Amino acid sequence: MRVFGPHTIAGEQGFILQQPRAASLRVEQDAKVWTLSRADYDTIPAKNSPLAFALLQYIVLVQAELQGFATRQNTAWAT
Repeated sequence: MRVFGPHTIAGEQGFILQQPRAASLRVEQDAKVWTLSRADYDTIPAKNSPLAFALLQYIVLVQAELQGFATRQNTAWAT
């Protein structure tokens, strides 16, 4: 279980790989949640290349942070 703060994304791995999501989300307080459909995602590169690049950069950053988090957890559990 993880707690997400503001300005984060969830479900990006399944979305990019076009696979079912591996988790469910629950909101415990008021939140503004945005969604992006596959159809809208597919139009971004043609309509706005800088946005497409920024979105992919952010997804890579989130994945790197998740990998670092998992590595730290695995290291702590191994000791």
